[in-house]
Amino acid sequence: MAVRPVVATVQLGQCGNQLGLELHDTLLREAAASGDAAFLRDTQETFFRTTETTSSSQGKLVARAVLVDTEPKVVEGVMETARRSKGWQYDARNAYHQQGGAANNWSFGYKHLGPTVWSNVADMIRREFEAADMVGGVLLLGSLAGGTGSGVGTYVTEMLRSEYRKSLLLNGVVWPYSTGEVIVQNYNVCLSLSHVMQDTDGVIMIENDHIHDICTKLLHINHVTFSSMNSVISQHLANILLPSNRCYATSSSCSNHVKSRERTSRRSFLN
Repeated sequence: MAVRPVVATVQLGQCGNQLGLELHDTLLREAAASGDAAFLRDTQETFFRTTETTSSSQGKLVARAVLVDTEPKVVEGVMETARRSKGWQYDARNAYHQQGGAANNWSFGYKHLGPTVWSNVADMIRREFEAADMVGGVLLLGSLAGGTGSGVGTYVTEMLRSEYRKSLLLNGVVWPYSTGEVIVQNYNVCLSLSHVMQDTDGVIMIENDHIHDICTKLLHINHVTFSSMNSVISQHLANILLPSNRCYATSSSCSNHVKSRERTSRRSFLN
């Protein structure tokens, strides 16, 4: 059996954690719906690992994910939701949160919180990769509007590039509503992208305005919530990530696919 490179997901802030929850559920659901046992197994091995089976219980699927936030509520809620209502769970050791928040400020997240978060995040990612036979890459999820997804996310991306120079880094970033969610969101967006573009192999741009239009005009959802938007976003991300049996046929094929785009464009944006 071929060795399957694994992908670790780093979920940053409220947006990244709630989106990551929906994404992992979508990846499993869509792979299972394919009716292809080998495809389902490949997806599970890429984005999940299995706990040891004991005489009293079957092994459980555990997401290869690291949960990061500067407040505890969302991380704890996401972990509980996965544990109680999904066919998989998060590893409690891979959750890190603080108490104060990032004040929706890129500079505060990048300069102050990033260095305090990084050592814990680095240990969690290292533990996931040490448990794998082959490292594929890291997927980072977060919003560009707030301080955690933008500021801390930028710092973590830079450190990951320094730590794993030959691994694929992919950033899934949510662009805020044009009408405004945070008063300094335009600064947060510009500062995040200007830094992340130097270190990532690809940016998946997700525009809230576009996703909202899909919900209202195509899906005819009268009351659009973040949950319904995350469901749509996850379907789009799954279209990129799910063909793991083709994308990861060799240890570097997915990285080569993204980097081949950089031969004609210095940076790779997918939307």
